[in-house]
Amino acid sequence: MDRPSRTYRHLSGLVLGGLGAAAATTLSLGNAPGAGAAAIFGADSLPDDSTVALAQPVDGSRWNLVVVRRLQGSTGCWQRLGDGLVQLDTEAFSNDAVCNRLQSSSGYSLRSAGQDLRSPWRLRIERQGQQLALQAFNPSQGQTVVVGLAPVPEGPADTVLPAFTLSAGWSFQARSFEGRQLSHVYLSNQEPITALAARSTRPGTLPPLSARREPAPREAAAPMPGQVIALQVVPFRDNSDLSASSQ
Repeated sequence: MDRPSRTYRHLSGLVLGGLGAAAATTLSLGNAPGAGAAAIFGADSLPDDSTVALAQPVDGSRWNLVVVRRLQGSTGCWQRLGDGLVQLDTEAFSNDAVCNRLQSSSGYSLRSAGQDLRSPWRLRIERQGQQLALQAFNPSQGQTVVVGLAPVPEGPADTVLPAFTLSAGWSFQARSFEGRQLSHVYLSNQEPITALAARSTRPGTLPPLSARREPAPREAAAPMPGQVIALQVVPFRDNSDLSASSQ
C-alpha cells in the first residue's frame, strides 16, 4: 500500500497533467466554497488518538498550526503531558511512514457539510486571554467559528506544544481519492459553515431577552449609629367627625 504522501503526489500529477476536460470542468463547478474539490475528493474519519492539532509559536504574538498524524497504527510521534501540552518525538519524524507532520495549508484545510472550504475561509490562531482559539475565519465577512481551544504555555519550547481540544461537532478526517487515503487532513464538521457562523457569538452581541437576568433588588442598608432617618408623614384623619356630620 502506498504511503499517503506518495498517493497525494501522484494525484497532483493527475490534476495538473491531464485529469481530462471533465475533471477540469468539475474543479470550476458552482459558487459554493469547495464545490469542485468535493466532487473529486472524499473524506475518511480518523481515530481520535491518531491526529493532533498543535500551536507552534512563531514569535511573541503569532502562532502557526501544526497537525501531526500517526500512520500505520503507530503509537509514537507524541506524548500527552497533561495541562493540554504535548511532547513531540522528533526522532519519529525522520520516518515519514510512521509520523506525518503538516505545517501549512497545503497539508490541512477545512471541510463542512461534505464540502471542501476554500477562499475566503481559512484557519487561524488567535490568543484570547489565557487560551488560544483555533478559528475558521472568513475575512471578507468578518465571520469566525471556533474549531478548538488550547492553553497558552508558560514559556516557549521547540518540542512541547499546546494541543487543541476540538469543539463539539469538529473532528479530523483524511482526504481520500478513489478509496485511497491521502496525506491531507481535514478539520471537519458535518454542518454547513454558514449555520455554524450564524450561531457563533459575536463581540458586543446581547443574548436573547429570555437569557438575560434582571439585577436582584437591593436591600436597604442598616442605619448607622446617630444617622437621622427620614420618615413619611401620614396625616391623621378622625372618622368620628365624618360620621357626625352625615347625621
